[in-house]
Amino acid sequence: MTSESIENYLGAMYRLQNEAGEVKLNQLADALNISGPAVTDMLKRLGQKDLVVYSPYKPVKFTSLGEQKAMQVIRRHRIWEKFLFEVVKFPWEKVHEEAERLEHSSSDELINYMEAMLDFPELDPHGNPIPSINGVLPRQNAMIKLADMNLLHSGIISRVNEHSQEFLMYLMAEGITLGKELRLIERRNFDNTLTITIDNQEKQISSMTAENIFMSNISNGGRDGKITE
Repeated sequence: MTSESIENYLGAMYRLQNEAGEVKLNQLADALNISGPAVTDMLKRLGQKDLVVYSPYKPVKFTSLGEQKAMQVIRRHRIWEKFLFEVVKFPWEKVHEEAERLEHSSSDELINYMEAMLDFPELDPHGNPIPSINGVLPRQNAMIKLADMNLLHSGIISRVNEHSQEFLMYLMAEGITLGKELRLIERRNFDNTLTITIDNQEKQISSMTAENIFMSNISNGGRDGKITE
């Protein structure tokens, strides 16, 4: 059990906990693309190191030590993403995978230096909060999934949940990027396909896409919306 594999588990657990509110074994196996038995074995080892609390058929939980270490992993990852995007000008859709490689070999001194160089950013390029050196998350505006937004409402795209290159490239091709205003004008009952307006253009997006886009600064207004069969 290498330090890198431990960090991968803790980082994946942290993301799942913040996205779903709890961490289930099958979710963790899917996130890490490994088998259920392998995840079970690893969780038992992490439990022996006082990093997680694991019981069969129950959600996995962090110990205080495990959560602290997970926050350190997330901090390194998100600062690397910000550095690659802002300084290196690395493509938005590729910074996540590159940061995955770099986060394990970086000293805290380097990460702190990069953070200061970036003027202590609060968000990574995908809108996720960056923990401070003391493990404190910045305060953010309330967000909801685009999938849960009411018809006739508008909001600002503030975070994306899915980091695969294919998904991010799709968003960019459609002009769906952070900071833009988006209005929901139609939802189909049949498959939950959404019709939105962005940059004064109508677009249709799938329910899966809408589940992974988070909106803030929600307001009511604009043209009539509708629900169709």
